[in-house]
Amino acid sequence: MPEAPTFDKFLLVELPDYELTKHDFTLLVTSMDKPYFWLEKALDSKAEGKIDTCVSFYLNGLRHTPTSTMLIYNLANSYKKLGKLKNAEIWFTLGCQLQPRWVDGQVGLGMTQFQMGDISKAQKNIDQARSDFKQYLHAQQSENSPFKPLFTPQNLSIFLAIVSK
Repeated sequence: MPEAPTFDKFLLVELPDYELTKHDFTLLVTSMDKPYFWLEKALDSKAEGKIDTCVSFYLNGLRHTPTSTMLIYNLANSYKKLGKLKNAEIWFTLGCQLQPRWVDGQVGLGMTQFQMGDISKAQKNIDQARSDFKQYLHAQQSENSPFKPLFTPQNLSIFLAIVSK
């Protein structure tokens, strides 16, 4: 019989950082005004075990691109790795405010709140993430779905058409 997960084992679950291959970076990294420039710097520091330096790169990147949920997500995860759960909660919350229905952010926020001992808030955010993810999967069939990722190459033209109206 498999062992049931315990509170301690749940706390050990870490959220993965968004990462890209070096080939992807060569296509995307063009200037300091792009979040991928800062992501590359931070991930290089992470590979060296310098999480404090990662935080600095993510914060610098957010000065240039303040709405990058990719940088916000990784910054919040870095704070979690440093044990700065309140900072992680603040950044996950900001990301969720910038992009409602952001499932990754909602899960990260819920897990952080769980680690902080705020079970009711954690449950609320995890339930919201589940609900939004189910809606996202259901809406995959619709061309005008608000749950489709807006900033992928496949549907960037749809996003630009909506914004320009």
